[in-house]
Amino acid sequence: MPFAPFRSCLHWAGAALLLAPSAGLALDSRRPLHSYSLDTWSVDRGLPENSVFSIAQTPDGYLWVGTTEGLARFDGLRFTIFDKANTPAIHHNQIQALFQDHAGSLWAGTYGGGLVRLKDGRFQSYTSREGLAGDTVRALSESRDGALWIGTHGGGLGCLRNGTFRTLTTRDGLASNLIRAVHAARDGTVWVGTNHGLNRLRGDAVETITPQTGILHEIVTSLFEDHRGRIWIGTNGGLNVYDNGRFRGYTTADGLSADRIFSIQEDRDGDLWVGTDGGGLDRLRDGRVEALRRKDGLGSEVVRALYQDAEGSLWIGMHGGGLGRLREGFVVHTAQDGLPDDQVRAVLEDRQGAVWAATASGLGRWQDGRWRSYTKEAGLSDNVVLSLH
Repeated sequence: MPFAPFRSCLHWAGAALLLAPSAGLALDSRRPLHSYSLDTWSVDRGLPENSVFSIAQTPDGYLWVGTTEGLARFDGLRFTIFDKANTPAIHHNQIQALFQDHAGSLWAGTYGGGLVRLKDGRFQSYTSREGLAGDTVRALSESRDGALWIGTHGGGLGCLRNGTFRTLTTRDGLASNLIRAVHAARDGTVWVGTNHGLNRLRGDAVETITPQTGILHEIVTSLFEDHRGRIWIGTNGGLNVYDNGRFRGYTTADGLSADRIFSIQEDRDGDLWVGTDGGGLDRLRDGRVEALRRKDGLGSEVVRALYQDAEGSLWIGMHGGGLGRLREGFVVHTAQDGLPDDQVRAVLEDRQGAVWAATASGLGRWQDGRWRSYTKEAGLSDNVVLSLH
């Protein structure tokens, strides 16, 4: 089964101390971002290309990754690549959108090659010849009645229901035929992010929302519905939330690391994760914003895709930075957390369960959730500690 659990362990390294977590692998919202374990996969580890546009997970546990050079299936150890060279149904290698429907099918939107469906191990393609609104597909979502909503680049909004395609365009009231994001909400509303505003579809009614009527910017790049039913709207000018009939905005003035938003995801604790263009990854919790950036190990500060898997890990698709995984597999302790120094020479656990760390700036003891330091002022002969017994 893909993604087997990680074993608990104690380890030390030259730049940080790693301690096994006391609970599962889901992200703990109480911990600062720098204390998570961040893994990255790029072309040198089997990823077909370092620009990741979309991520999804199928019921069998496999993670699927859409890149500019094909669709990759990841089992936790290695990637299997599907592209136009080995999969006839894939007409273009750039996979821009991935979505798993209620029936277990994986849908992939391509750049110029139409829509691809994977069902029971078989790939099938749909293009404008079959009635698709456009052959460049940027966004996918499914409504309660099983209809697949398809956002295209220039062709408008497509809807596949009971095997039949239907297309909505500006003639039907859409703000633009260039669709960047689609979300079919639990209440039956279909939200559509376009290049010239946000559309809300309820029945046959099409409403357009612009910066003059609520949103921060007319270019809407991402849509997400949280566990409370609030709709989060990423734009080129910041982040909006629609709650109880009102729009509220968040920008760099409120702590966001960048105003252009590419991706949005909520974790199991209700924290909101926001992928930005140039600002890295932001976490919003209780009105506070914390950022994970290149200096923290992120491969790129352009975060195009976010996905939380069945184990609670957050997967990060980056433009040029590959695929990242943020998890609580290890707790990383540094000087920011009270460790005497980031240069750790030796680690020892005593009979009472306290962890001792020999560092270049003294001796540290981790007990009852905090560090205590011992230096020459406390009686050590020197602050550089090399070994413990």
